[in-house]
Amino acid sequence: MTMLLWLLLWLTPFGATAKCYIDPNNTFPRQGKTLRLLKRSWMTHQLVTEVAAILLEEALNYDVELVEASTAPIEDLQRVAAGEYDANFELWPQGKSREIHRYVDLGAAHMAGGHEVFAHSGIFTMKYTVEKWPQAAFYQHLRTPTDFYGPSSLMGEALADPKDLCPTAEWNCSNFTWTPPACRSGTAACSGQVLHGPVSYTQGQIEQQIANNDLGLQVVYLTPQSLATHVWNAYAERRDLLFQADQPSEGFFGLSDEHFVPVAFPPEGSGCNKSENAYPTGGLSCELGATALLKVVSPSLWESPDARRFATVFSLTRDTRRRHLDPVLFQTPLPARWSNWINFSKRIYMVESFPPVSGCFPAVYAFLGLAIVFFVVSKVFSYGMHRRRDLHAKKKETQLSSDLEQLRTKMHSRACKTHVDLTSKLVGCSKQEYVAVKWALLKGKMNFMSFFRAEEDFCTPLGQALAPPDASSALRQFYHSKMEVLVYMFTSGFAKTLISAWTYTCVAGAVGAFLAEVRTFAAKNSRVDPWVQAQAPYLDFLSSMETVSTIVQGIDFLPVFLITYMIGQDVSRWHEWLQKMLQVQGRLHDLVLIVNSSYRRVNDPRCGHEQRKAMFRWYRYFNAIHYLAYLNLVPSIGSSAETALQDLQTVGLLTHTEAERLRYSSAKVRDTLTSWLGRLWHEELEAERVQRDETDVFMRKFCDLRSILAGLNDMPCKAPPQIVRMMMLIITNTLLLLALLGYPAKMYKDTNACIQFWPLMACYLYFICYRGMLHVMFTLDKGPFYAKGECVNVDALLISTERFAYHVFRNSFEKQCELRPAPTSPLGGGIALMSPK
Repeated sequence: MTMLLWLLLWLTPFGATAKCYIDPNNTFPRQGKTLRLLKRSWMTHQLVTEVAAILLEEALNYDVELVEASTAPIEDLQRVAAGEYDANFELWPQGKSREIHRYVDLGAAHMAGGHEVFAHSGIFTMKYTVEKWPQAAFYQHLRTPTDFYGPSSLMGEALADPKDLCPTAEWNCSNFTWTPPACRSGTAACSGQVLHGPVSYTQGQIEQQIANNDLGLQVVYLTPQSLATHVWNAYAERRDLLFQADQPSEGFFGLSDEHFVPVAFPPEGSGCNKSENAYPTGGLSCELGATALLKVVSPSLWESPDARRFATVFSLTRDTRRRHLDPVLFQTPLPARWSNWINFSKRIYMVESFPPVSGCFPAVYAFLGLAIVFFVVSKVFSYGMHRRRDLHAKKKETQLSSDLEQLRTKMHSRACKTHVDLTSKLVGCSKQEYVAVKWALLKGKMNFMSFFRAEEDFCTPLGQALAPPDASSALRQFYHSKMEVLVYMFTSGFAKTLISAWTYTCVAGAVGAFLAEVRTFAAKNSRVDPWVQAQAPYLDFLSSMETVSTIVQGIDFLPVFLITYMIGQDVSRWHEWLQKMLQVQGRLHDLVLIVNSSYRRVNDPRCGHEQRKAMFRWYRYFNAIHYLAYLNLVPSIGSSAETALQDLQTVGLLTHTEAERLRYSSAKVRDTLTSWLGRLWHEELEAERVQRDETDVFMRKFCDLRSILAGLNDMPCKAPPQIVRMMMLIITNTLLLLALLGYPAKMYKDTNACIQFWPLMACYLYFICYRGMLHVMFTLDKGPFYAKGECVNVDALLISTERFAYHVFRNSFEKQCELRPAPTSPLGGGIALMSPK
């Protein structure tokens, strides 16, 4: 009784709408089902129903509706079977055997077991009465109750009969007081009274026991409040009293059931009649023994696995009710107190609707959006710059009239078609000295093609002619300061690698956020019924991702080995490029020295001017050959022999006749022009203008020049084996793809955070290491004329060689020689040699 009184006080702050912290980490989805729980007016029923409602709603995520009963308890089984209520978690089975058989055994309702609490309803008396008269605890002494309890004339209350059972023929009450048939007929005297709660409480059972055992007692029906008041007053006044009560119960106004003693009737098996029904006219005369409180549920609840299991295992014992209903313990996590009753079998799906917008999915979308932005902007911007520069070059070309200006525009246009390097252009606009070599290549600027070579100017005495201009930049550019190194890093094509690394990192971030969401749902499903195996798909997916990480660790050495090998090959090849270029320049310088030493009468008044003109032809051929050596190699020079011949004719390095002759051999224009050097030497030798003893050394240097020119022209064909390159690209890109999945799986392993800095940084650096080395390899493979790579300015070599020839040839010119007519060379020199005056 003390326990039930405490439960009454506990119920105050936890009503039907109270929220208890059953499971603060509850992440299960809603069941999408509403359960209607029957709630009776007595306190223990309300407590059990409230606890069940709290657990079903807050732990198992059902929608729960508590329904106050408006019918008699005898009708509960019928209502549950019909689906009006989904559960009655405290069903008193006494007097309901027929209903249980009809609506459970033969009907749709389901019995979900019982509580470990045995209940008894009947006639009770005060404990102190039994202590005075021990025989008062047995029914035999109630045939003359006045011996113990004295006469009573209390009348019943209309509110105690809301179902109007008293006026019926079975009850035939007077003033809401039931009188046994023997008393009504006058065969016995009814001088005692039993105070009873509402008529529907123990409906007809106590009345049958009184009538069938010939007890002289009336049954007075009172409201629960009036009954409690009479019992409490009688206890306070130490009066003896007979009343209807239940065990266990909350007692009466703080008086626990420990102060009351049940009146015993004949036990079952003693020859009494144990059959009973719900009316006073039944044949029950035996003791109604204590039975477990039952739980009955509807077909709808039985079909829901989680609710069915809860209803089956939910059980409160007399000793554990107080411990389980402690309001402080409701603040503890679910597994510590209620886990035995809770079993969630509904899978928690990561995607309930499409597109998913909860958890880490917003982070996934954000990362993918950034990846698309980085990718698309870089592509569209590069294409737009390319197109805009082409249109600008074409528009400007139509506005120029000078041949040299048109040539400069054409060379600029050729360079723009090949190189689109925004960073170098931007740096060059403000700090051109940082990117002088790249700037010259990007702009197609070649001072070698910026002026016209005139014979008259070349033949003038020393100091009177205009020397070739400076080159557009040095041959190579070296960086020493931190700023120069930073500029070099951004102007060497690494900007694209950095943008690609951000794209890769954003995709890796999306993968990591998705894996974090998968881990979250794996953890959520870990609390689902293990038989459902709801966690298995998520764990299998995470396991496969960890396998990918293991694969990455197993093959990451092979790309490093191949990239190292290929970079070594490309570095050696780049150095060979530079070596060939310098060797071409060296052989030309050698020939310039040999030719210059062979003309020894450049100041002779009779033939000096003729020799100067011959030296100008050598001068033109040497520079033209040097220029054509880079045909198909340098973007600003282009790949068309026809265009190159026209350009050389524009700057005076070839005459119109010479250009026309060379057009017939456009496939081998450089080799054809080189062969002219040998023919020209022998023509000059026959004309006795050069020295015969220098022919051998000239021819050796001449052949060396042809060989080196061929080697330079064949350098693009000396690329490393393509099968090795193909294998390296496949393995490296496969590694990066696997790392895109494996690195986030490895580094997001111990956390469910959607965005993490260090895994993103690791993926960023990982991509830069591999793609950066591939960029170095690809850049070196494109040779030294690729403006976004390790480039050299050919203009510096051309100008250097021309200046060398110009100064070597003209250094001995001392005075002006008069001109005289001379025959035209068979090679088509096209310039009449004039004899001196």
